[in-house]
Amino acid sequence: MGEPMKAIVIRNVKDDLECIRAEYDHVSKELGRRNIDWKVEAQYASRKDGKMYDNLVARVISTGKIRNFVFDITIRFKGLI
Repeated sequence: MGEPMKAIVIRNVKDDLECIRAEYDHVSKELGRRNIDWKVEAQYASRKDGKMYDNLVARVISTGKIRNFVFDITIRFKGLI
């Protein structure tokens, strides 16, 4: 099955909108332009071992290949979890 995916830590953001923007910027650096080179297939939050994650499933438009990105967004919920 392979190794578990390592979460990308999101830091230095002021609010949820900046957090999401940072996630999309990260994906765009790897896959190209959103809605031109790749599109969001799904996006959902999850919690494991006291940490919060945002999971983004992206489809590369030219190949149909699916890429999964996991972002550690625990810092956004500090004091809430």
